[in-house]
Amino acid sequence: MKCTHKLNKIIDNWKGGLDLSANDHIGDFRSLEDYIDEINEKPEHYMPISLDVKNKLLEANTIYHLRAFAKDIKSIDIYGINFSDVVDQLYVMVFPEETFIPSDQMVTIFDQIVKRCKYDVTLDINEYRGRDHNMTIHDFIEQVNMFHDEKEIDDDLAEEIIEADRVISLQMYPDGSVGFYKIYGTDLEEIFYDAHECLDSNDKDRRSYPYNGDPNHQKYITQEEEL
Repeated sequence: MKCTHKLNKIIDNWKGGLDLSANDHIGDFRSLEDYIDEINEKPEHYMPISLDVKNKLLEANTIYHLRAFAKDIKSIDIYGINFSDVVDQLYVMVFPEETFIPSDQMVTIFDQIVKRCKYDVTLDINEYRGRDHNMTIHDFIEQVNMFHDEKEIDDDLAEEIIEADRVISLQMYPDGSVGFYKIYGTDLEEIFYDAHECLDSNDKDRRSYPYNGDPNHQKYITQEEEL
């Protein structure tokens, strides 16, 4: 089973939200080991990372952190070295009765996005369910659009999100800790392909306007400025 198919099945059966981040430590200018140690120092906020998993993450020099949350349960934290790794772990928890078949272990399209970004990448699924248990998907769309002159989620996409009862966002920092791309939608694979198109455009801009190395330098007019 493809990894994206597994995640879609989890989304359809999970009543809360999911947050997947890759290499968060880079945006915070910390080493991976310091980042892992900090997680383990906060057991009230995160499930700890075992020594075996820590060594695996350090060897790969990467960390994927998948957090699953829902009303009236403690958040579940899963750590791994790639997209398939964390999704497979959650799949076993959500569907323990099924015979486990590992996802296709080829580098997924999401892993390719992570490799193309020098800073962190975050995938949020139904994140409004974790913000406020009384928040509806309509409230979430209104809140997203409130802070922008032009709608981040236009009327057609809003209708699609409401009908699907699913909202997915992908935020990625390809070059620095300030300029980022954010994509909203309802279909994982469509969002991933759109992300690669954004990064292709970003690569063209980089060749035209070389980045000067300053993380506060806003490089591309196609990127948003983080408020």
